[in-house]
Amino acid sequence: MTAGDAMPSEDDYENAFYYFQKAMAILSADATTQCEAMDYFNVAWEIRDDLSRGADAVLDLAGSRLSEQQKEAILRLKARLASLPSTVVYVENDKKEHLCAMNSPVWVPLRLDAKELIQLLGSETTRISSIFG
Repeated sequence: MTAGDAMPSEDDYENAFYYFQKAMAILSADATTQCEAMDYFNVAWEIRDDLSRGADAVLDLAGSRLSEQQKEAILRLKARLASLPSTVVYVENDKKEHLCAMNSPVWVPLRLDAKELIQLLGSETTRISSIFG
């Protein structure tokens, strides 16, 4: 950060965390629910992008708000997302293709990771949710 840069506000962090949590909820869902939540539009790419960007924002802004264990779990999820094969990320923008891609077995461990991370971040999610109502 340079001298002219403003310190990130609490609102910046809360907003980043809120949207990261929403993206994790979508990742943790079944393929049909994921596709519906993303309106069958670039589903895998959007989920991967939303979570990767969200992870970066949360980690950049978290400071001491998250434990090392929580930060490491976010980094692991981000690494798994980065390792997704292109065959399940870059598919024809068609309802059937999206459902097929999201039903790929490569998503199973990611859904489990998201569920575990949601639990691990539970207290922070409750705190942030109370702010957003």
